[in-house]
Amino acid sequence: MPAYLVGGIVTIIGTILYFMDYKRRSQQLFDSRDIMSWLSVGLLVFYSGYLPIKIIRQYALLNNPTEPSYVRTIHYSLIIAMYTLISIGFMRMKRLKLPS
Repeated sequence: MPAYLVGGIVTIIGTILYFMDYKRRSQQLFDSRDIMSWLSVGLLVFYSGYLPIKIIRQYALLNNPTEPSYVRTIHYSLIIAMYTLISIGFMRMKRLKLPS
């Protein structure tokens, strides 16, 4: 649990730092043609929503071994949102030109 928590926090901090650096370099926060922007948004959405679920699951396991059914629905929704954002990023990204 602590390793997952630290990893999730580092991922959230890393994506926030990426957006701050991107804004500093290009004067915009998000580029719809940049795959890294879409990956970062997907990871940020997932980990921002899943870390609280993970923490609640860990501490609720000690007191109450069953969890409400809506927690699983939220978890699956976060997974779908993350993969949808990443897929959109792959479809919208700029194509790299091969050197001739």
